[in-house]
Amino acid sequence: MFKSLNVSNEVSDGIIDCWAEVLNFQEKRKSREAYSRQFFGTKVVFPWMLTSEEGGVEARMHKFRLGIKGAVNSVTRPRDLCR
Repeated sequence: MFKSLNVSNEVSDGIIDCWAEVLNFQEKRKSREAYSRQFFGTKVVFPWMLTSEEGGVEARMHKFRLGIKGAVNSVTRPRDLCR
């Protein structure tokens, strides 16, 4: 069995982004009555957010929130995200 999340194994950001797209595509096929979810790729987190102490935790969280907000605003079919 392939275990990609073992210690010292890396997963390409392209794989994560692709998987988020697949999951979002599957969400579109659910019934209108089902709760909707939105999956995000790696573009909402930048490497410096994980490695830099510059600006402190609050500054990094602020940038993360802006990235999430931008990603949510770019959703083309935001059905029932706040349900």
